[in-house]
Amino acid sequence: MRATLVVPDRDPAAPSGGDVYDARLAAHWPDDVQVCRAPGAWPHPTDADRVVLGRLLSGLGEDPVLIDGLVASTVPELVEASARIRATVVLVHSTLSAGSGAQGAAAEELDALELRALRAADLVATTSAWSAADLGRRYGIDGVILARPGVDPAPLSPGSGAAGGPGGADSSGRKDLPGHSGSVASAPQLLTLGALTPVKNHAALLVALAGLRDLDWGLTVAGPVPDREFADHLIGVARDLGLADRVTWPGPLDGVALEQTWAQTDLLAHPSRSETWGMVVTEAHARGIPTVVSRGTGAEEALGWDPVDTRGARGWRAPVENGLIDETTLGVAIAGAAVDTDAPDQLTHVLRRWLTGQATRAAWRSAALERRDRLPGWRETAQVLHDAVAQSVGGSAGPSA
Repeated sequence: MRATLVVPDRDPAAPSGGDVYDARLAAHWPDDVQVCRAPGAWPHPTDADRVVLGRLLSGLGEDPVLIDGLVASTVPELVEASARIRATVVLVHSTLSAGSGAQGAAAEELDALELRALRAADLVATTSAWSAADLGRRYGIDGVILARPGVDPAPLSPGSGAAGGPGGADSSGRKDLPGHSGSVASAPQLLTLGALTPVKNHAALLVALAGLRDLDWGLTVAGPVPDREFADHLIGVARDLGLADRVTWPGPLDGVALEQTWAQTDLLAHPSRSETWGMVVTEAHARGIPTVVSRGTGAEEALGWDPVDTRGARGWRAPVENGLIDETTLGVAIAGAAVDTDAPDQLTHVLRRWLTGQATRAAWRSAALERRDRLPGWRETAQVLHDAVAQSVGGSAGPSA
């Protein structure tokens, strides 16, 4: 079955998680697939962007098409037109309003566009059970195809050697952004990896760490800088909190530089306010690195638990009064913790327990190593979507709503 994958045409030097997902999906698709890059200011396309995409879709013939939701959800009229010709799938990496951090009237406008686009599609696919449930709550969309991200094989991270790991890698890192004074080489090393945007919630992590200045640690804040002014604001927050000598700002990392950073990392902190999955979480686990993530996002699921599965002990539905998910509240070891990042004291408490507690560090590391051996690859992801699309060919009334 030949298919086409339509993706946003963006800078390959600073890929988002959705960009990586799309690339891996195409690379592991079981049959013939062509990738078409849609130029445009997604998710805020111009009229010219819409015209170009319309021409692209009209020239694809009758083979199934999968469209990245960042593109599809902003142009419902084009999804409707495509679905009249061929099996059309919308792949939701993040809802438009949540992913962009839109609020008020702007969020309502994006939600209305997305609802219309998703209802027009023959299939809607997303990356976590949490996200599928969220689409149901937001838009009344049922029958969402669940295609969790795979993970590329990765070497085991030795860590800094200061947090129970066997390594002793240099922790200085690159210094491409101003406002840096290198992290402490002998201290446990934390990493947060993602675009420097308000949605990724770096400020909450900095505030939490300000309560830990009595302890040794270093933090690397790595990722693309879409807004230079906002990045400067974050650097200023770190400086005002007295953390300038603890935090490294290397900008976007890839290749050898990224692998070197992973190799010296002891803990990934991912306080993002909105995640359908959080591929960086499983990328950390693939290296044996535990993670701390935000409650109420798909990153909980990436941590290794199903937030909507109530059938067994591995669900999130057990009562948790203080909003904290970790081995102390669940009674079972997991590869880190999920915390309410709007409560900096809770994040500070969890990070202090990890920094000062050898048993906690050992338990989290052990759970991450165990999970490392159970993570699926991208071939499984591609096969799930391929099979769902194959079943839809020949007539579909679209997802139920």
